[in-house]
Amino acid sequence: MKNEKKVLPHSLLDSLNFLQKLARNLALLKYISSIFLLSLGSWATIFILDRFIETPIWFRTLLAGTTFFTVLYCGYQLFLQAYILPSSQEWLARKIKNTFGGPGDRFLGIIELTNAGKTEEGKYSQALFLAAQKKVNQEISKLPLKKTFDRKTIYQRIFSLFILSLLAALSFFSFPELSYNSLKRWVMPWTNISRATLTKFSNLPGEWILPRGEITQFPIQLDGNSKLKPQRAFIKDDHELSIEAQEDEGIYEFVIPGLFSTHIAQLNAGDYRRELTLKPVDRPLIKTLEVKAFYPTYLAIEPDIIIPINNTFSYPLGTKLLIEGNASRKLSSMRAILKNDDLDSAINKSFFSTEVPAMVDEESLTIELVDCFNLSPGSTQKIRLNPIVDKAPLVNFPDAPTEATIIINETLPIRISASDDYGVSRFQLCMQFPDREEDNSTQILWDQEEVGQIIKNEFTLPFDP
Repeated sequence: MKNEKKVLPHSLLDSLNFLQKLARNLALLKYISSIFLLSLGSWATIFILDRFIETPIWFRTLLAGTTFFTVLYCGYQLFLQAYILPSSQEWLARKIKNTFGGPGDRFLGIIELTNAGKTEEGKYSQALFLAAQKKVNQEISKLPLKKTFDRKTIYQRIFSLFILSLLAALSFFSFPELSYNSLKRWVMPWTNISRATLTKFSNLPGEWILPRGEITQFPIQLDGNSKLKPQRAFIKDDHELSIEAQEDEGIYEFVIPGLFSTHIAQLNAGDYRRELTLKPVDRPLIKTLEVKAFYPTYLAIEPDIIIPINNTFSYPLGTKLLIEGNASRKLSSMRAILKNDDLDSAINKSFFSTEVPAMVDEESLTIELVDCFNLSPGSTQKIRLNPIVDKAPLVNFPDAPTEATIIINETLPIRISASDDYGVSRFQLCMQFPDREEDNSTQILWDQEEVGQIIKNEFTLPFDP
């Protein structure tokens, strides 16, 4: 008689199919919840730590990397526990054995004998095998197979996931900016994304430039969107520097002592933490200053640089000025104030210039500079501008008598000199004849255009018959 392949009874196969589906569903529930719980927990860690410290990039990268590889492990276990192992009848029987003891052990034996085939048939009685199979079938049918797998761990994970999901939803609803910021810092830990805080400051620089060696008042202001309004703010470094400022209408004014070297400090206010660099620098200086005069047209003098006397620049009435200078540092703004009015000014890097219109009275010009660090010179630059009246030229006849008698057929030499503070442009010598008519009473003896401030010449009066 030909031997047929042994198979389990349909009732036992149904029990195995039930356990297979149950194992698969529980494994899916267990490891999917574990993946979500792990991801939410990792994000929650960043979210909580960000409320107290600036979590460094290396920590966020390590946490995200650990989470990623753990999720991969959970995915592997999910595939193994849900699809690979439940397809094994022996594995399912061992689970029954671990939970219910003897019935599961006998069920495992029946499965092993059934799968052994012809190689084991001669070692036992077929009748005894069928009797044992029937008995195992009865025992398995009476077992509460739903309790084969422990659900306690799964329920704990699902409950933890529910609580954490609820807290995450509340945080996203209550603090969407903070939650989304922590999510970005968790998803992309290698990027330098700033930590969002409930305490916000408006236009707070990371480097504070201070005048070297001077006590400085440095105010910072809360942003209008700040959710917190701490009563105090602190600046501390690793050494002796410790400064406290009280809140006053959203402003914290720090009184920083005179510093001579750069300090790395930290600003703490509520949940706000930021590293600051306190850098002392010298105040800007005016390195060069030139005043260029554009003289009135009648003087016929080319524009020239004026040399000051006791910081006073004197020039003739009607003269316009161009003031140019160079500072020791790049400038951000400039004001030139004359008689409480701002003059047109221009800056280009460290160079500055302003135009002064023609003036009548002596005035003081004030130059105010602000450099790229928002620092001004230690003292305001004041310039005295003194427009003066252009005096008439002085004409002299050195060694000449008030009246001279000329003999007939005789000539008389006469020396003449002329001087002017801004130069003589034309030199003319005239002789007047009292006995002639008025139209012909004056005769021009010499007429010459000159250049210079002092002109000397000598003339010989000709014989007049």
